[in-house]
Amino acid sequence: MKHCLSDEEELLIKKAADKMRQSEKMRTVTSTGFLNETEQGILEESLLPEQGISMKFEGGYPEADRRILVFVPEYYEFEANEVITAVRCSYYKEYTLTHRDFLGAILGLGIERSMVGDINVNDAEKYTDVVLRKEMYDYISENLLKVGRAAVKTEKLPLEMIKSYVKDREIIRETVASLRLDAVISAALGISREKSADIIRHRKVTVNRKETDQTDHILEDGSLVNVIGNGKFRLHVTDAVSRKGRTVIEIEKWGTNKRNL
Repeated sequence: MKHCLSDEEELLIKKAADKMRQSEKMRTVTSTGFLNETEQGILEESLLPEQGISMKFEGGYPEADRRILVFVPEYYEFEANEVITAVRCSYYKEYTLTHRDFLGAILGLGIERSMVGDINVNDAEKYTDVVLRKEMYDYISENLLKVGRAAVKTEKLPLEMIKSYVKDREIIRETVASLRLDAVISAALGISREKSADIIRHRKVTVNRKETDQTDHILEDGSLVNVIGNGKFRLHVTDAVSRKGRTVIEIEKWGTNKRNL
């Protein structure tokens, strides 16, 4: 069951629909700003492409969390680097910088959050990759000189060189009575069904990038689940059944140093 849309969500849909109509009318590529996973799910569910227009989400690299929605005329051969770019920010080894440090420094330049995609910190090697809308590159390269107390050097980064730094990936093999969302999250996080259900009801879960508060949502093989603040996992349903008749599942679970703020 769909939840009632807020005024902010209604405005998000309206603005995206305007972009789509512009693409159809002008026969050109148009796009939104960067969207978090919940916003992506809302637009994917709410918009129907105009005739002759295709819709696609792009974040600069396959694992991106924050992505823009692009409207493309069917005849057009679109590439992500037409609207997205990236910068690598390097700094001296005596400094330790975080995602929050970089986001704060960028927003402090007067840049809107929708202009910035994923911020992937590799503090071990003292550089951070920042995904941007293409039109922001010159401004960032000229003005992002310090993050916190650290001086930073910026250079353009080809999209294929972006690294997401996913860490702590593990495979968990469990059994569940059913493929209900609350049951699978309980198995994935090692928490009770009651705690799992509470997390879902508080809208802290997305399934395949769509927000849900339905504890009894039935997951399919390959479903991608994001439990906000507790990482992500992908569900793999096996053909095996336990001696007690429970379904055997494999959960590909990982944490990440990226944050969807």
